[in-house]
Amino acid sequence: MPVSRPPSLRKESFFLYGGAVLVFLAVALGATLGMVQLREAAMGQMHTTTRNLATSINQTLDGLIDTIDVALLATADEISRQYSSPNPDKNAINDYLERQTRRLPHVAHVRATDAEGYVHFGPTVPPGTTMADREFFMRLRDAPELGLYMAKPVIAKISGKAVLTFARRIRGPNGKFAGTVYASIFVDEIENMLKKIDMDVGGSIALRDRDLGLIVRQSHGISQPLAMGSTQLSGPFDTALQRDYLSGSYQSDVNASDQVPRVYSYIRSPKYGYLVNVGIPLEPQLQAWKKQVWMVCGLLALFAAVLVALARQIIGSRRHLEGLVTNLGESEQQHRELLESLHTGVVVHAPDTHILFSNAAASELLGLTRDQMAGKTAIDPAWCFVDELIQPLAPDQYPVSRAINTLLPVDLMVLGVQVPGRNRLVWVQGSAFPEFDAKGQLKQVVVNFVDVTQRREADERWRFALEGSGDGVWDWNLESGEVVCSRRYFEMLGHTDGKLTTSWKEWAQMVHPQDLDRVRHAAQ
Repeated sequence: MPVSRPPSLRKESFFLYGGAVLVFLAVALGATLGMVQLREAAMGQMHTTTRNLATSINQTLDGLIDTIDVALLATADEISRQYSSPNPDKNAINDYLERQTRRLPHVAHVRATDAEGYVHFGPTVPPGTTMADREFFMRLRDAPELGLYMAKPVIAKISGKAVLTFARRIRGPNGKFAGTVYASIFVDEIENMLKKIDMDVGGSIALRDRDLGLIVRQSHGISQPLAMGSTQLSGPFDTALQRDYLSGSYQSDVNASDQVPRVYSYIRSPKYGYLVNVGIPLEPQLQAWKKQVWMVCGLLALFAAVLVALARQIIGSRRHLEGLVTNLGESEQQHRELLESLHTGVVVHAPDTHILFSNAAASELLGLTRDQMAGKTAIDPAWCFVDELIQPLAPDQYPVSRAINTLLPVDLMVLGVQVPGRNRLVWVQGSAFPEFDAKGQLKQVVVNFVDVTQRREADERWRFALEGSGDGVWDWNLESGEVVCSRRYFEMLGHTDGKLTTSWKEWAQMVHPQDLDRVRHAAQ
């Protein structure tokens, strides 16, 4: 069968490399989507962490302020009770304030003013100290309905330190404003509280008042660029507050005040109005994700290299295969041309006996066209093979049938070809050779035919001449020991044709014993 050439290598290379690119892009897209999802998960985890921490700090501070409020409320009631008597006991009030100060964690002092703002009660108060100009005093004096008031941080007049003050109104016997009682916490103390919270370097916790002025900001391992009272906000923070004034999350960038990108969550105390803002640095949290990205990039690069190498190997194999197929095609063509040029007829049969190939000599010897041999056109029913006795052979006795049935070679079988329209038989000597595949299954049968018509006719003439001469003639093959004798020779010995075995051993038995040695010597 002819071997077809593979598709164009250039076109196949285009599709192969194109397919490799598509596969790589699909894998890269999947990896990118996976990395994006992992980053979103990491960002979500950071938002959750900051939100939980902000909520925890808010609850802690609310609890602390609640404790201060209870103490201030009790103190205000005690002072109001003292004011209701004709002679208030100043020492008793001071002792009471001292006890409250000791009971309140983180509180520096508890003091009280009169209605004019002068500080009359509390520890170490210089004479003439007034709070009349302080925010908390003026608000409580002018707004009787106010409860606990949380003031903005200021520098204390007595200690000279930054303090955060909480105050309540004192009512006199007639219900009028009789002064304030206030508790102060040093801002440094609040900062120390925040320092104890375990955070990565670059973590940030900020407290802001109701008007978003900075109370304190603790940046772990980084200097503080903002001053107390600053209302400077980053753009993302301002945008988040406009979206939700009470709580939310946002992400800062390198344009932040300390140029550290962070993920922030903030929450405003619904009871006291202050705001807690917690941020964790983006870079350390994304280190694991970036390692995964680099790992994936490395794997993608390796995958791309493998794809390219595989594609090149396939193309090289295809190029080699194409060369082999080309050579095979040329070799097959040469082989076919050689078979066509032979005077020996060659017919190749499939295992089901249909013809795969036949040359011109086979068509000539068998008297059939190639279309007739291939089964494309009908064969005259009178066409057949005959044996040496001119008897038609059954199809299962044809050389190819015998080789298929026995899976053994059929060698030198003499056949006559009876072709309608020919005046005489064409005698051929046929051989059939089965061929098998790697699994031992029959692949094809190669049959060759040699024209022996002239030799057959010459033998017939020689035999006719011998028979007509009346002489007994024999021919002894010294290698095989076979002896061929004429019919007249058998008759001279008193045997009919075919009744005498024509071997040297049998012939020697007919020689007289006294002549046997002489005959053997002569034969040698």
